[in-house]
Amino acid sequence: EAVANGLSRGAVFLALEVHEGRAFVGLGVGDSDDEAAQMSLHLAFGPGGQRFHSRQFACVSNPKIGETFYIELAKPGLGDASLLGLSDPLHLVLLRHDSGEHRQLVSSTEFDWRPLLCEASLAMRRSVRLNGVGAEAQVSAGLLDVTARLLYSGTRQQQLAMERGRRENSERLFVLYASQWWSEYCAARAANADRLVKIFAKDECGRDRPVFELVKPLRAGRLIESPRHAARFVACLQYERAAALGCGLADMWCSRHAFLARGRGDTGDHAALLCSLLLGFGLDAYVAFGAKAPASSSGANAASGSPVAWVVTLSQLGSSAEPASVHFWDPVNGQRFLHSGQQQSQHPYTRIGCLFNHRSFYANNQASDAVASCRFDLDDSARWKPMSEEAIGAALTGGPTPPGCLATLSAPLLDAVRESNQFELRLRAAVAERREADGLGATQWDEELSFCLTGALAGYEQERLHGVAFANEEFQAAMNRLVPDGHTFRGYPLQVLHRDPRRALAAALRSPVGREVVFCRGDRVRLCARARVVCYAESACATWLMIGCTYQAAL
Repeated sequence: EAVANGLSRGAVFLALEVHEGRAFVGLGVGDSDDEAAQMSLHLAFGPGGQRFHSRQFACVSNPKIGETFYIELAKPGLGDASLLGLSDPLHLVLLRHDSGEHRQLVSSTEFDWRPLLCEASLAMRRSVRLNGVGAEAQVSAGLLDVTARLLYSGTRQQQLAMERGRRENSERLFVLYASQWWSEYCAARAANADRLVKIFAKDECGRDRPVFELVKPLRAGRLIESPRHAARFVACLQYERAAALGCGLADMWCSRHAFLARGRGDTGDHAALLCSLLLGFGLDAYVAFGAKAPASSSGANAASGSPVAWVVTLSQLGSSAEPASVHFWDPVNGQRFLHSGQQQSQHPYTRIGCLFNHRSFYANNQASDAVASCRFDLDDSARWKPMSEEAIGAALTGGPTPPGCLATLSAPLLDAVRESNQFELRLRAAVAERREADGLGATQWDEELSFCLTGALAGYEQERLHGVAFANEEFQAAMNRLVPDGHTFRGYPLQVLHRDPRRALAAALRSPVGREVVFCRGDRVRLCARARVVCYAESACATWLMIGCTYQAAL
């Protein structure tokens, strides 16, 4: 109905009919060990931030899809030239959904729809080649048979060729500029050649893109309410290190659309999205690329660290003569640190090579790239070597912005109350099953005590969201009243970024305290359990659970 109304008003639509997939092999498609696996196709079109997705279909070599998507190309009253000026291609993302909630990025491909304008019938049928991602970007992941139709004619092949030439020339000029800039940077200090300065990053299609292309200010409307809310949302998207073939270091920074559709990514994906959201809130935000100390290391290993991306914000609260306060944001866990320039800073970052956002790029030119001694006065070219804003602007305007980098956020589709109830019921069943298998008999549940755990779970989420520990006097008072005299209460809280109770229970049992609570033995043992699923944009969720027990203390 919306399409019919749009056509009656003179709007132009692209109808993309996806018939079937072919030759989906070599990527775990049709594995016998996961018969429940499904696939889905996601589309994004830059103008207006339009996003679409198919229903899930069978994960087989030649799946039948049979979906039609209607993409609005032009508003009523716009002529041929405006339609030709829409140089944004369609961005196609293919996902595999394994049993549970794991989503695997199978392919990320761009589809240029404008050759359709050259067809006399304003319709064309094509087999779209789907490339793999990461190290397999040059390997075919399969084919999509599609038919594209347009209800508006008029085109000039010369304009297509002209825009393609302009884009290629822009890319060539920036590569020449970046090479000259890098030579000057290395000549300024011998150690600069070994610093972690990232100018280009490979996207999921294996193409080298300037890193500042991956950052675009993003205002998410009512979905994200504050910078802290943005950090919490990004932290709820699961972290997964980019896979590499052999022992090489993986280097893949997904487009925003591919990252959001997949729901998981590496630190670079998290940092680019968080920086985009913070820029949308008006903060002076940059993606930082450097090194992070391993979890357990000392000496030279701690000083070197592993490459990582995070976000830096500069806040000028006083007069311009005073130095700006510097905050580090960990995009994977949502933590925020005040950088004091001292060794005892709590953040884990050890080295910093560069800073960048959608308008600027700075390389660390100080005597040492150690974060502890780094000064963040970006206007001092002796400390930070900048790239020309004109060169960056020319690289960004030389061609259409990659459609995958323009995706907006979608509202959550999950019912938090329903998901919480289902998770809790399945968690209780899993706990009772494990206790019975361990010879502990039937499990007795304390319903009143279980409900009172709700306040503690709410406090944990508020602490993650606002970075401030909330008092729990009410929870302590409730425990003191509900736990009988002579009994002991023990509880084990846990946060997971999925909605699989059995996986959550397995994580709890890896902790000695969790095992003691679940397999509690003694007199008058009663268990309690509570779960709370918190839903954010893109249906990202944080699941809090607490398992507790009361038992009569030995005399």
